[in-house]
Amino acid sequence: MAKKSHKSGISRRAYAKRRGVSDAAIRRRIADGTLADAILPDGTVDPDKCDALLAAGTTAGHRVSSDLATARRRKLAAGNALLADEIRMSEESTVPRVEADQAELAACRRIAQHLYKIAADAAPSVAGRPPAIAAATLQRFVRDALLDISRTRTKTKRTPARAVAHGTTLPMATATELATTRANLLARRLELKRLVTTGAYVEVEPWSGAIMGRMAIAKSRLLGIHVKLAPSLQSTDADGARRLIEKAAADVLAELASEAVSMAELKPIAA
Repeated sequence: MAKKSHKSGISRRAYAKRRGVSDAAIRRRIADGTLADAILPDGTVDPDKCDALLAAGTTAGHRVSSDLATARRRKLAAGNALLADEIRMSEESTVPRVEADQAELAACRRIAQHLYKIAADAAPSVAGRPPAIAAATLQRFVRDALLDISRTRTKTKRTPARAVAHGTTLPMATATELATTRANLLARRLELKRLVTTGAYVEVEPWSGAIMGRMAIAKSRLLGIHVKLAPSLQSTDADGARRLIEKAAADVLAELASEAVSMAELKPIAA
């Protein structure tokens, strides 16, 4: 009795390359269940079934004939659907540089306001006090400021890098129309890459990660200023204590400086 043969598949990366899209676009369609039925027992994918499933989602509800032209349209529709997914992910993960810079400056200014407020509020309580008492008191003001910062986040309006409609849902579209759509999608993908490469747009994840890294360093330094300043506070009055704390705050804020945020923009409001 002949053994039943099992159709061999191709890797997800190979299918993505075949369709001219990123691995992420394929993974997304697998995760949302669109391509679940095309996954073979060994983890590879059935490329023909993937094409059919993707095309079904694009031309759902329309009767099509099973000839060579239909097969070509199915492949084009499948590729367009994946390209549209990839472009959508890119659009959702990028933001105009000017908006990113504004958001970064607003966040840093908010932090600066809280840090300089420590100086104004804490100075009368720590001036002329023994180091141990001054340190404990200043530490309490610092922790209260950090709590306030965590409670008040800057809200920014985000404009994704979206400028054109993709036009991937084309019921009963001809192969020529689908090919035209693909050309437009490829042009849009290239344009998105150009926007990021030239710096007109930034990718949100690495941009926010860099800011969070600088903020973590600044927070670490801020949590140590009570130890650093306590010995000097014992011999100062309230004005002297305020100046000392403001200087320490400026040193902390220097960790947040970047191309978008200068120290001049983080000076005390009263300065």
